[in-house]
Amino acid sequence: MSLISTSTVLPLHLNTKQTHCLQPERLALLIDKSKSIKPLSQIHAFVICHGLESHPVLNFKLLLSYCSLSHLEHSVSLFNRTQNPSVYFYTGIIHGHAINDLHEKAFLFYVLMLSEDAEPNAFTLSAILKACPLESGKSLHCQVLKLGLKFDTYVRMLFNRMEEGDVVSRNVMIDGYARNVMIDGYAQNVRPNDALILFRQMLKAKVKHNEATLLAVLSACGQVGALELGRWIHSHMQYNGIPVYARMGSVLVDMYCKCGSLEDARTMFDGNKDNDVVAFNSMIVGYASHEFSQEALELYNNMSGIGHIPTEITFIEILSACVHAKRSVRDST
Repeated sequence: MSLISTSTVLPLHLNTKQTHCLQPERLALLIDKSKSIKPLSQIHAFVICHGLESHPVLNFKLLLSYCSLSHLEHSVSLFNRTQNPSVYFYTGIIHGHAINDLHEKAFLFYVLMLSEDAEPNAFTLSAILKACPLESGKSLHCQVLKLGLKFDTYVRMLFNRMEEGDVVSRNVMIDGYARNVMIDGYAQNVRPNDALILFRQMLKAKVKHNEATLLAVLSACGQVGALELGRWIHSHMQYNGIPVYARMGSVLVDMYCKCGSLEDARTMFDGNKDNDVVAFNSMIVGYASHEFSQEALELYNNMSGIGHIPTEITFIEILSACVHAKRSVRDST
């Protein structure tokens, strides 16, 4: 009879004899047998409480199990806490996003893997090929040849299955897709200069970009204060008839504020009929950070008057504006 089944609640504190019985090999087996989130979470808690949170095998199995149960937030958290993740960790997180139809996220982890000089293997490539069928083109094909994986049965099968179609147009789509995802990844991971460099390369190569790319590039412009490029993108959108939805409007307001052009930000804000709480927050943050306390307070009153519910960000910035306003009054007396 086994010591513990996966349906049993694992106590977080055991005596020395019990702890000895639950060596990493035994815990790994319990992780593999977990079929729901509750027992898996109990095992994970036990692992942490007994100082095994850095055990590579247990972490890897926990990551895979969370992925299989569609709890990717836990998998990503585990991955982010892993120092120098191996090819197996990268493959696991890529595969986990692929099987949950989160293809862009899977590809983003693949790009991150390459940027960290981690060399993919046949399993990695088969996972990314399943996640992103467009990757059957030239770039991944070259990687397969370089890594000596051309005759791996499964990889070859995936390539053969995707041979139909116009090779030239397919590779153009691949290039655009990869660059769009990379730009978004750079912007989200506070590497705005890399995002802007890649965007300029896209424009030079006349590679098609999408709305998500523009959102990422505008965010990058705000991070580095690239006002002129931000203005150009805004003009580019207007010239090409790209609609400014609520999210795009909020990002434009945020970009102008961070670049110090409050006049452009307010013009954008006033011209947008669909300002949500995010847009209000962006404008309030802009005013507060540039010490325009009165304008921030007036906008807060307008926001409350039309029924928008303030968030934590709203209150923090309003408090900042109030403190600055009080300081200004004190200094003037």
